[in-house]
Order: sequence, then structure tokens, then C-alpha cells
Amino acid sequence: MLRQAANGLTDEAIARHLGLSFSTIKTHLRRIYSKLDAQGRTHAVALAYERGILLPASVPRPSDVSAPEGR
Repeated sequence: MLRQAANGLTDEAIARHLGLSFSTIKTHLRRIYSKLDAQGRTHAVALAYERGILLPASVPRPSDVSAPEGR
């Protein structure tokens, strides 16, 4: 989920991709931000990179992620 957020997907797009509800995604991301002591999405991604939770190779290039449906 954080990997998808790092790639720029919206909460709604992540929910569709994972087959979960929008509110479930928001809840999980909020908990991730809290555990990282992050102030928001960008800060959480930066901290995840700094701490080795996300590695540059683990985030697909934008061309590797399909666009949300309807676009």
C-alpha cells in the first residue's frame, strides 16, 4: 500500500487495485503514517526510503502501473 502511495496512486486507485474499500485504505495509511511518525503521505514515503522500508527498486516506474479505470 505504501509502495503504491509512493508511486503516486490516490487512495481511491489503491482501493480499486487491492479490491478494498476507500475507508479501509485511508485507515491503513493513517496507521502507517502514525507508526512512522510521519506528518502525511509524502513524509511517510520519505521516511520509508530513509529507513529502508521501501527500496527504490520496489517502487515501479509510472509506466509499470496501469492507469485507474475510466482514464
